[in-house]
Amino acid sequence: MHWSKQTHLSFTRDETAQKIWQFLVPEEALSHKFLMHGLLAISALELASHGDDVSRPLYIKTAVIHQNVALGEFQALMSQINRDNAKAIFAFSSILVVYSFGVLHLENTAPSMTMEDLYQVLMLCRGVERLIASSQSAIHDSNFSSILYFTQVEYPWLLSDDCQFALHQLHGANIMAKSADHNSEMYQEAIDTLGEALNESIQDHIPSNLVSRWAIKLPRAFLECLRKREPMAMVILSFFCVVLHRLKGVWYFRGWGTNFVKLIWQTLAPEWKVLVHWSVMEVLGKIPGC
Repeated sequence: MHWSKQTHLSFTRDETAQKIWQFLVPEEALSHKFLMHGLLAISALELASHGDDVSRPLYIKTAVIHQNVALGEFQALMSQINRDNAKAIFAFSSILVVYSFGVLHLENTAPSMTMEDLYQVLMLCRGVERLIASSQSAIHDSNFSSILYFTQVEYPWLLSDDCQFALHQLHGANIMAKSADHNSEMYQEAIDTLGEALNESIQDHIPSNLVSRWAIKLPRAFLECLRKREPMAMVILSFFCVVLHRLKGVWYFRGWGTNFVKLIWQTLAPEWKVLVHWSVMEVLGKIPGC
């Protein structure tokens, strides 16, 4: 019931997509138990996000149980996509990304969320994108087909002067740091995708898939640098925390921007912290210790 009333909205971008997620996805779940468990897991997780201290642990426990059951069957099917299971795999793949963001936030507090957590979720976004792409040919002629098509939006450039100045500083620091151990071209690509994401995050309607699309566009090498906590990668991530913070109204992103910008500030050496003043102020409203 909660899926039909509320949780399906976490996956919709327009009226057509809403009808698919609200009605056709549960219908598909009647034939695929792993998808049904996925719907129950994500619905329980959203209920946990609104619950009190008594109900939240119970909903989280329920969500984890259903998700573990779903993953067992889902993983066995990942290499066996066909016309019978493609729609269910497509739907569960999308659920998997939302679940991963939501469960980390709800199970952990700021000190417990690590850079490895974020790295794993961003890698999951990339893996799910490949999985969804492999199921598309089987979905084209189905009642899910319209969910594959959407108009690419051209967003007006709305970045503030202080944001553009901060990005300019970031560009300059990347050029100055160029060396055999610093891949300026790779970081330049990451900074370019960052500017686009920041611009989308201040439009009237922020697309909830903005985070996963950023993860998909990023160079794989950047994610490895992030995993190693290389300073330039951490600085770029601090800027993306502004995007995450602007998405805090989306239940599964709540707390991510604040938690990670604090972690980044604690991690960076003083000579790098000057580059993140803008992003830290945007998220926290002040510079820690000042």
